Amino acid sequence: MSKNKILLIIAVLILAVGSYLTVELLNKGREVDGDVEIIHELGTTKVVSNPEKVIIFDFGILETLDALEINVIGVPKASVPDHLSKYRGDDIVDVGTLFEPNFEVIYDLQPDLIIISGRQSELYGELSKLAPTIYLPMVNTSFIESFEKNLTILSQIFTKENRFTEYIEEVKAEIEELHELASSSELNGLVLMVNSGSVSALGLGSRYDVVYNEFGVKPSDPSIDISTHGQSVTFEYISEVNPDIIFVVDRGLITEGKGTAEEELNNSLVKETKAFQNNRIIYLTPANWYISTGGYTSIKVMINEVRSAFE
Repeated sequence: MSKNKILLIIAVLILAVGSYLTVELLNKGREVDGDVEIIHELGTTKVVSNPEKVIIFDFGILETLDALEINVIGVPKASVPDHLSKYRGDDIVDVGTLFEPNFEVIYDLQPDLIIISGRQSELYGELSKLAPTIYLPMVNTSFIESFEKNLTILSQIFTKENRFTEYIEEVKAEIEELHELASSSELNGLVLMVNSGSVSALGLGSRYDVVYNEFGVKPSDPSIDISTHGQSVTFEYISEVNPDIIFVVDRGLITEGKGTAEEELNNSLVKETKAFQNNRIIYLTPANWYISTGGYTSIKVMINEVRSAFE
């Protein structure tokens, strides 16, 4: 038998054993007696108060717990944004990726609580067999309501911390102030996502609906198609819409570690816009707008960056 065939057989066996172990772990399950009943969109979960062994799959939630110095033992390390880089350290366990949790590692950790969001929603059932799991998503069209709901749930679990309500009131007050400023202005705005050669516009109902409906920015184009990464547009479109403000999310900085937005938008058509001519092209911080959206720190960054367009 050739060496290549032997290696192939070994690889198949490894995959088979790994799959078998995962199935066994999920079948075995784990019972945890909780003293707090949490109702969320995917079910009702009993959780222990002030859990000590917490795994987080949502970086917005991680941000908020980090601000409150609440201990976390595991995260999907490969996607940790730079402003949360301490969670790449050796004292934190890598629990897989945002889309593919490592069930064996999670089982070995015996966590008291797992917190997930949209990217892991389909895995809720499997993760719930390993530990109490709650689902805390951010809904695009009710952004601040989601933030408040999520922090209210966290306050029911982490009762030693009493600043959740303070955070909610602080953020709501800042948003109310920004909404008044933006909605009373004659300036309109357009959110663009740039990703290695492609440009998309995001409008009402999109993942950045918050810019318009909650921050109060008038949309330059209210008819943009709703889709995950926006409506694909040309530079001619941007020139025709002629926004007063352009907000730019450079997705390449997140997905490839290299941004291209400033270079791609540096052309004659974009330079014709009022946004360019009045120095109102705002390059947003991608991690806060794309990875940890919904966290206490990120929302404050988002508010400040949008506010800067009106100052």
